[in-house]
Amino acid sequence: MPEAGAAWWESNLKPDLSQGDVVLDLPFWAPLPSNPPLQKETIPGGRTVWTEVDAPRVDDDGIYYLLARTRRAPGVILTHDCEIDKKRRSSRIQVAILLPLERLHASEKAAVIGQGKYAHLVLPDVPEIGIHYLDFQVQVTLDRRIIDGQRRIASMADAGIKRLGAQLVAYFLRLSP
Repeated sequence: MPEAGAAWWESNLKPDLSQGDVVLDLPFWAPLPSNPPLQKETIPGGRTVWTEVDAPRVDDDGIYYLLARTRRAPGVILTHDCEIDKKRRSSRIQVAILLPLERLHASEKAAVIGQGKYAHLVLPDVPEIGIHYLDFQVQVTLDRRIIDGQRRIASMADAGIKRLGAQLVAYFLRLSP
């Protein structure tokens, strides 16, 4: 496992978006528990608004709108490079939220640092933002254009990517990383 920050991070950003990249200011969202469906309407004066409706209005693709909570935060790209570089499949990218380690209570922080939680991975010395932890319980699939519109601040080195992959396996399969 890479310990020092230098072992985790490339000295320069990789030329293209890659697994393990840290991107600032991404939207991490979850539907509200009440999950009210929404419908877009035009009101007098030509303004467009979203209103709650009793039942979802599903389009031909099975899509409808709902109310969600969103937090903007840095994220780490989880999608593998071989998926990102394929034009036909690269429009959707999996991302996990990156949170400051200081926001945890002492006992939680000790468990995360001691690798006692499969869902969390400490990332040391993230360029520009310092020590953070990755929370695999908060993942979203984002349109590539959203990611491309934000600033990448770091690319993981090979050792960091291997550790990221090991923790992903541990999280989903409950195997020791």
